[in-house]
Amino acid sequence: MFSYLRHHAVGQFDIVRSLGLDRAVVEAGLCGRFFALTSQCEGIERSIPEALRKARGLLKKCRNVFKKDFGV
Repeated sequence: MFSYLRHHAVGQFDIVRSLGLDRAVVEAGLCGRFFALTSQCEGIERSIPEALRKARGLLKKCRNVFKKDFGV
């Protein structure tokens, strides 16, 4: 009887331990995805000023072409 209880308790411990490891792996994966997304957002945030400068430059060129072609 004691060996059955001991075996059962060890089995339960193994299940709990493997669930704990699975949970840790899932949490680590979520954390990794969070940091990957954070890094992507930081990259996008850094590229916005450059994109705005390029857009302003293109608008100036369009305006100059429009003035030249239509005399406005």
